[in-house]
Amino acid sequence: MHEKMLINGTINLEQTIFEAIGSKINTTLTQAITTAEQTIGNNSFALAAFDGPHGAYLVYTIILGTPGMEFHNVIVDPGTGQVLTSEEISGKEWMKMQQMHQIMLVVVLTVLVEAE
Repeated sequence: MHEKMLINGTINLEQTIFEAIGSKINTTLTQAITTAEQTIGNNSFALAAFDGPHGAYLVYTIILGTPGMEFHNVIVDPGTGQVLTSEEISGKEWMKMQQMHQIMLVVVLTVLVEAE
């Protein structure tokens, strides 16, 4: 079995991609949460918020709850801070989204651990 040869080039792809994406983000996740809460109103509050791909685009996804047990899925553009879409979702949909996010997080963490 051949061992993988370790080489050090001058352009770190991971760092370069991270910097390129970072230079286009003009809105923090905290700012996106505030925008989402203001958009929905009704004393809404964030239950979950994360960034990730939506099709070919990076977006912030914010799940909001209200004191009346309503749930909303709000997608915010990290470049402009504008709400791209919002929709009311059922409690069942919220639970399903939460489970899917947990599964994705486990997969990502597993990949990171295996890469070390």
